[in-house]
Amino acid sequence: QSAGSHPSHVNPYAIEVMGELGIDLSPHTSKSVQDIDPASVDLVITLCAEEVCPVFLGKAQRLHWPIPDPASSDPTLTREEMLARFRTARDAIARKLDELPVAGIRSRMNQPTHADAQREHTMNPWDQRYDNAGFFYGTEPNDFLREHASVLPPGGRVLCLAEGEGRNAVFLAKRGFVVTAVDMSRVGLEKLSRLAEQENVHVETVHADLANFAVLPETWDAIVAIWAHLPLALRAQVHGACVRGLKPGGMFLLEAYTPRQLEHGTGGPPVVDLLMTADGLRDELAGLDMQVLGETERQVHEGQGHNGLSAVVQVLARKP
Repeated sequence: QSAGSHPSHVNPYAIEVMGELGIDLSPHTSKSVQDIDPASVDLVITLCAEEVCPVFLGKAQRLHWPIPDPASSDPTLTREEMLARFRTARDAIARKLDELPVAGIRSRMNQPTHADAQREHTMNPWDQRYDNAGFFYGTEPNDFLREHASVLPPGGRVLCLAEGEGRNAVFLAKRGFVVTAVDMSRVGLEKLSRLAEQENVHVETVHADLANFAVLPETWDAIVAIWAHLPLALRAQVHGACVRGLKPGGMFLLEAYTPRQLEHGTGGPPVVDLLMTADGLRDELAGLDMQVLGETERQVHEGQGHNGLSAVVQVLARKP
């Protein structure tokens, strides 16, 4: 249910940007919080930032997400600028909704569903890989990242994709970056948080499958993808979102295995569709200026997961 303190009408821009996702808001009406029965609500989420938050009586659990209101009476804003504002708010809400299971919200609600209970107790293969005392890929950062970290915008916001147990995110946080790490393994992210605490730094963690994670436009000073191997179609989608997600002057850094890695067998997925080439990445990252783009062979030694001569592709690129 949705309501506000001063109901009027559903904004046409909201209807349009939700329609882009196949969600039709046109039959909906704006309503007041006074019209909602508190007994029917388990969780209240307020989205107000600068504006006044509505008061909702009742004993429901409460969360506050200060997402700026995209609506504006500024006559100088163009239609495309207004749509961009609403898309940004839409994607921010979607990202927060994806994070709900991480916070344990669903398990703490008054009447958890059977599906919620199953989700909480089901471990995916990455959870199983990380579910031990050690760190599967070690705690030292990736060599290519270590070599080029100095060219990332100092103190900037960095998004680490498929970050696992957190070695690269913690490395960057120790160097003053504001880091957000995304991974589909809850176990890996829990270990990341413990490692960050040991190193006296903070890393924001987001539990999400990259198929469902929204990279918000022009939000990040740098995006790091180390061994983030995805199916071809999804990878192209994610990389396109990364290009849009970088701020002007933002940096994209990637290292991944190439199909030649199948000859070595020293790490990485044994599925050619998940491996990358320089030519493919040039196309997927169109719009970025390539500073480093090439395939090479090098020794990779990262925990027990990566060991030996490896065929890799490396990217360091800048958004104009």
